[in-house]
Amino acid sequence: MNEVIDELHPWRWSSYATLADVLPAIDDSLNGQLSAAVPVPGSKDVVLLLIDGLGDSLLTAHADVAPTLTSLRSTTIRAGFPATTASSITSLMSGASCGSHGVIGYSFRTDRAATRAPNRQLLNALRWTLDRSDGRSALGTYVPEQIQPIEGLLPEMAARGVEVTYVMPGLYRDPVSVGQHFE
Repeated sequence: MNEVIDELHPWRWSSYATLADVLPAIDDSLNGQLSAAVPVPGSKDVVLLLIDGLGDSLLTAHADVAPTLTSLRSTTIRAGFPATTASSITSLMSGASCGSHGVIGYSFRTDRAATRAPNRQLLNALRWTLDRSDGRSALGTYVPEQIQPIEGLLPEMAARGVEVTYVMPGLYRDPVSVGQHFE
C-alpha cells in the first residue's frame, strides 16, 4: 500500500507523480513503454476516469463502497498546487504544472489591468466566466489560448492517429456554444 502523507514539504513535491504526469504516461503506454512516474501498462486502449475530488485518502476511508476502484489503484498521484478543479484538469490535459500553464486557481485576476479599479475582473477558470461561476462569458475578454498557451499532448497524439474520445457536459464542447450559453 502507498504511504499516506498528510502534508508534503515542497522540497519533496518533485519526487511524486502528479496529474501532469498522467497523459505523458498514457502516451508512453500506447507506444509500448512503461512510464516511471505513472506505471500504465502497455496497451492499445486506455481509459482515463477522472472523479473530481476523489483522492487516495477518501478512497481508502470508503473502500467498502468502491471496492473495484480500490482494487485497481496502483500508485498515488498528487493533484499539484493549488488543488482546485480548474488547475488540476489543466495540469492533466496540458501535462504541465500550475506554475507553467497559468491556470492558478478556481478564479483569479489574470493581469495588472484586471486588478485595478474600476476594471477589476476575476476569471472563473472552471466555467470561463467573469467574476462568478454564473457570471457572463469571459470568452470575449480572455482568450483561453492566451491564458493557458500549452497545447498538451492530445493534438500530437491525434496527429499520430490516436483516437481520443471523451465524455463531458455538452456546454463545454465548443467554445462558441459556451459563450452563447453564458451571455
